[in-house]
Amino acid sequence: PNFNRYFNLNLFFNCVECPACFFSQFSLCLSLSLSLSLSLSLSHPPSLSHPLSFSPAIRDFVLVPQHTTPTNATKEIDALYDVFLDVKKKWKTEMVMFLGDFNADCGYVAKKNRQHVRLYSNQAFLWLIGDKEDTTVRQTTTCAYDRYVC
Repeated sequence: PNFNRYFNLNLFFNCVECPACFFSQFSLCLSLSLSLSLSLSLSHPPSLSHPLSFSPAIRDFVLVPQHTTPTNATKEIDALYDVFLDVKKKWKTEMVMFLGDFNADCGYVAKKNRQHVRLYSNQAFLWLIGDKEDTTVRQTTTCAYDRYVC
């Protein structure tokens, strides 16, 4: 997909609202609202943050918060790989972290279907919250819905 076709760019300084900008009051935050076509299969388009720091100690990275629809979680998590490719092409970085409620466990994403999900099958991606973790608040549910993937 054409990156410029799907993204609207907004710039803001001293971006207190941007969770990635905690590291410097002199940060510039690029916030992108993602408007994806149906071909990317995302019910809730993510909003990307590309914080830029004037400090050489902080690496360039992009945050992609995402909430997938439970009934379509497998396809939507797979579609995040297309978002990764667009970010990589546009910003020339592979330092991308996907985070949020992926509904990536307990019947919504079957283990047998994970081979068809590129964020799972591509060994370059690291899932920081594993399947054995419980990210729910309900006492009767033990599922790893919330994930960090980089």
